[in-house]
Order: sequence, then structure tokens, then C-alpha cells
Amino acid sequence: MSQPPSELDSQQPTRSAGRLVWIYAAFTALWFGVSDNLAIWLFPDPTQFARVDTAKDALFVAFTSVLLYMVLSRQFREVFEVSKSLQTTLTLAQSNEVALRDSEYKYRALFENSQDAVMHTTLDGGVVSANAKACELFGCDEAALQQFALGDLVDLTDPRLPVAMEERRRNGRFEGELTFFGPDQHKFPAEVLSQVFDGPDGQKMTCTVVRDLTEQKKARAMLELKALLAEALLNLPTAALSMSEHAFMQMGLELAEKLTGSQIAFIHLVHEDQETIELAAWSQATRANFCTAAYDSHYPVNQAGIWADALRLRAPVVVNDYASATGKHGLPEGHAHLERLISIPVIEGGLVRLMAGVGNKAEHYTDT
Repeated sequence: MSQPPSELDSQQPTRSAGRLVWIYAAFTALWFGVSDNLAIWLFPDPTQFARVDTAKDALFVAFTSVLLYMVLSRQFREVFEVSKSLQTTLTLAQSNEVALRDSEYKYRALFENSQDAVMHTTLDGGVVSANAKACELFGCDEAALQQFALGDLVDLTDPRLPVAMEERRRNGRFEGELTFFGPDQHKFPAEVLSQVFDGPDGQKMTCTVVRDLTEQKKARAMLELKALLAEALLNLPTAALSMSEHAFMQMGLELAEKLTGSQIAFIHLVHEDQETIELAAWSQATRANFCTAAYDSHYPVNQAGIWADALRLRAPVVVNDYASATGKHGLPEGHAHLERLISIPVIEGGLVRLMAGVGNKAEHYTDT
């Protein structure tokens, strides 16, 4: 049975030493056994034999010394070559270890300090590890994230999710947008890059990078809003000259509704007595989806709720929680249901001439 290389290498010095001993013993026995008898036969005179025996011994010493030198030189060369090879291997291993530590340090630094959430997950969405940004984004520590299932992180009702999972299964990666859950289960849009790779044990895993797009989308929406506002302001003078009063008010309502992200928009005229309100116009979306009140309907100010405070206060009114607000007196018959409201008075000659308002934005109304 053949032995493994490690065992053969460990036995090599023993075998070499054994060969050297056997060679020396055989040569010594041959030398003394043959040379003594030959010297006695050739030089029977004791004086001559003594001189010859001395010379023979000196020759033996010289010859064995040369032989020993040759054998030891060969062994030492082999030992030196092995030592040199081991030193080279050791140096290379140390260099590789340093490079590996450096690579691991750079990876950990990149992983921990990334401004995007980075997670290693199983294919079914279980979290194996997560960086600090991921913990911040999802509002919990790494240990808690490791207990999450896919549905705790990703909105399973997002119609883009099955398409994303199929693309990753087919191509080994997915890049696109999905909806995630943040702290308190609020939803947020995110850009996702998910790449499949082989883990240390050969198991398929993913490296998933998540970037919150909330602020980016808000900034984009603000730019689009400013562009729309600039275009509207440029078109208003021409529209005022070419349209009827009612058509101009209608166009203004559509713009106001769109610019504020509202679902309803309205204009009420205020009579000279400042005590009577008259419905002048609804936006098309309000009329189609929310309101059945008739035009030219008159409504006493003293019966109006906080939606008419713009007239009473002669200042803009913002209400972001209409249901909890105080001072409500109800709404005119057929008026759209209110959740949030902005109402602005238009004052001319010291009198409020009309009130324009928008309402029911999905988010709170703010200064921006």
C-alpha cells in the first residue's frame, strides 16, 4: 500500500542515514579484509608491512573522508533546497494571509460604512447578516432582522415582486424598484439590487442592497411641481384674456388641485354683505367623484363651519385633521366630504370677494 506524501517525506532522512551507514560498513569491511591480506602477501617483511599498513590507513581515511564529504554535501543540498522551498511557501502563505486580512478589513469597512442598506439573505428572504444602515432603515438591530421573514421587509402585495423574484431566479440577479416596510410598518419605495452567490458551504445566498428612494422621489416631485407652476404662471395671462370668467376659474381649480396633490378644489363667491356664500365652481374631479351640490346655491356664513374661517379671519386656513377640528358646523348639502383643507380668501377693496380651496390631499398640507 502506498503511503501519503507527508509520511514519505518524514521517512526520507532515516532511509538516507541507513544507506550511508550500510555503504560505510561495506566499504570498511571490504577495505580491511582485502587490503590487509594483499599487503601481507606483497610485503612479507614486517618493517615494509608496517610502512605499507600506515600508508593504507591514511589512504582509507582520505578516501572515506572524500566519500563522506560527497554524501553529506548531497544531503545538505537536498536539505537546503527543501528548506528554501519551505521558506518560499511560508513567505507566500504569510503574504496571502496578510492580503486576506486586508481584503476582509476592506470588505467589512465597505459593508459596515455603506450608505445603502446591505443584507446577506437566503433565497427565501431570511436575513443572515445586515449592516448598520439596514438596521437603521428597518428600525431594529441585526438580531431582530434575522428573525424577519420576507413579508416583514417587502410588501408582498407589490405586483412587481413576483416579476423581480422570477428575474432573479432566471438570471441570478435583479435590479429595480420595490416597496418595503420601514419602522411601524410604514411603506417606502426603494431601489433594489439583489445578486445570487454561493455561500461558504455551497448554499445559494443573495447580497441585497436597498436604497430608500423617499427623499429622491420627493425632490423629483418638487422639481416637477415647480416646472408645472412656472408653466401655469406663464399661461395665466393669456388664459385670462381668452377665456370666460367661469372657464378661467375652472382652469384655475384644475391647476390648484394638481399642484397641491389634492382630490377636490372649489371656489365660493362672497356677497357684498359678507354674510352670504355662493358656490361658483368645483373642479372636474370633485364634481365627478365627490360632490352633488348645485351651483348658485346660497349659504349663510353664520351656518358655515371652519371651511369658511378664511372669510371670518380674512386669512388662509389650513386644517389637516378635519374630523378632530373644533368649530365645525357641517357642510352645505351635497358638499364633498372633507379630511384635510386649505381655504384662501381673495380680498379686494377691503372685502373678501371669494374663497378658493383645495382638500383631501393624501398627506398633510405643509408650507412646501
